[in-house]
Amino acid sequence: MAGPLFAALVAAAPAAAQQVSCSGSASPLAFGDVDVLSSAPVDVTSTVTVNCTVGLLGILSYNHVCVDIGAGSVGNTVFDRRMASGANRLSFQIYTDAARSNVFGGPAGGSSVAVSQTNPILLPGTRTSTVTVYGRVFGGQSAAVIGDYATNLDITLRYLRNYSAGHPGCGAGDFSSASFTGPVTATVARNCYVSANDLLFATTGSLTGSIDAASSLSVQCSSQTPYTLRANAGQGLGATVALRRMTQSSGETIDYRLYTDAGRTILWGDGTAGTSTLGGTGTGGSQTLSFFGRVPAQATPSSGLYNDQVTVTIVY
Repeated sequence: MAGPLFAALVAAAPAAAQQVSCSGSASPLAFGDVDVLSSAPVDVTSTVTVNCTVGLLGILSYNHVCVDIGAGSVGNTVFDRRMASGANRLSFQIYTDAARSNVFGGPAGGSSVAVSQTNPILLPGTRTSTVTVYGRVFGGQSAAVIGDYATNLDITLRYLRNYSAGHPGCGAGDFSSASFTGPVTATVARNCYVSANDLLFATTGSLTGSIDAASSLSVQCSSQTPYTLRANAGQGLGATVALRRMTQSSGETIDYRLYTDAGRTILWGDGTAGTSTLGGTGTGGSQTLSFFGRVPAQATPSSGLYNDQVTVTIVY
């Protein structure tokens, strides 16, 4: 009786072998905080999991799957993928390779990823495979507005079963299909950079009259980020934010003040002792803010080089 039963099972195998059901899921492609003021990209990965379930099979067979990923719920095409935060957009891309040179797509453009699974003889069950998705948010998107960005990638599994170990390719074919989505998220966080040019007073032999000078700060903050610039008292002995002191090697000092206006009526400091602060709102680009200095009339000290260093703190 064993011989006929085995023969009947083998004869029925071709029909049963066509019965396969595939489904999938995707882990979040989460970029986290993105510094859009930096030219460096942000790279992360996620995983697409492919599960194909088969019944009892009498002979060896194979599940062949094509993983396709579309433009997403916000992007225009697979070559122009974007996340949204309200009406604002942040560009990103996904790839099939770690070098991020081959755009992950499908029949409409880009490349599918081919997956093959082996079904052993007389072993029903679910075969599981994973595909890595390589994501990148491009650097230098300085105009992107602060906020939480998201989109959903539309993912399709095209699959079939046959008796050839070689994948038939992801062109046209007698595929069944299953679809699901994969979330993509990023946060454009508040960020700022500031640098200052030196404030240089002219050389003089007498301080019987005031001496004026002007300089500037360069500020770059993410778009729509309000910021405040505070200047400390500097390093001069006994200096305050209202009256700073330059010092030379002998320890002698020269008093000076900083102002936010060309008329030199508004003292620049940290907001205490009658001083004000500088500030603005970021645009994503570089902004120039002027500040002004004055050495008031005072007793003339010994000749020499007098200097000070004031620390500017940006609060955002």
